Amino acid sequence: MLGRSGTTEGQLGVPVDKAMADSYYLKAEALGSLRATHNLGMHDFERGKREAAIERLEKALQGGLRMPTLLNLGRAYAPDAPTRISEFESNVALATKAGDYYAQAFEASGEFELAGDAGRQYLAVYDWTLVGRYNYDLFEGADLPALRQRAKDWLSKAMEKGSARAWTNYGVMLLQEGKKDEARAAFERGAKADINVAHQHLGQMAEAANEPAEKVIAHYERALAKGHAPARRDVFRNLLQSLNREPRLDALERGIQRLQELRTEAIDREFGEDIEDLLHRYKRQKSEADKKQRASGKTKAVKKA
Repeated sequence: MLGRSGTTEGQLGVPVDKAMADSYYLKAEALGSLRATHNLGMHDFERGKREAAIERLEKALQGGLRMPTLLNLGRAYAPDAPTRISEFESNVALATKAGDYYAQAFEASGEFELAGDAGRQYLAVYDWTLVGRYNYDLFEGADLPALRQRAKDWLSKAMEKGSARAWTNYGVMLLQEGKKDEARAAFERGAKADINVAHQHLGQMAEAANEPAEKVIAHYERALAKGHAPARRDVFRNLLQSLNREPRLDALERGIQRLQELRTEAIDREFGEDIEDLLHRYKRQKSEADKKQRASGKTKAVKKA
């Protein structure tokens, strides 16, 4: 129990050192505790030691602790997208393993979101195999239709239960295949549940279709509010473009205030000159408006006199 409290807080709400927790888990593991082995594996995972985490989690699974070990093996195996040609084959293998463990976790628990997690990993396998095949002459002999169908089948298990995440991932598949209307409908299902990536894709689609800036920005703003950091640049870029066409001084003031809130060093490096141009135009318009207001006030004063 002391080891478990070390993962979050002690009984009095005081954080406990994970090294201390590990010491208790190690003692429990020596006595044959599979839960301790599992928790040590998760500590390894949280520290970025994926291979050590997988080794311990596999040991816990072989000992008979199926849940939540299957789920966490799915998490531990799940790779990032490949960034080099040399990573494609290894990442496809990792994503396949992750999908298989999520699938087993679904079968063990009946939790439909885990079926969607399996589908997401199988979709990555299909996508990366497709890219590797046609761009880099990899995966010769891979059955692409079968890989696509597997991804769709597992996503469908979750979609049938109303999983917004699964609908969003299905939308990604459809968009990659050029089925824009179907993809939009899938993303809208995800956006109703405030899935950030669904809002991001809807923003991109609205922007590509030259829909009103207010609609585009609203989707990107929602994606950002729900934690999708890349949406910050998209909000800034579209708001800046919109303000460059905005004649109303009050709207400029509100928009500039939002731009200032969104600014980062990276954004300033990319858009610094554009920001300065907009600020100069705003100051000039405000100065002209102030002069007109003062002149109007003098005229009224003369008439009264």
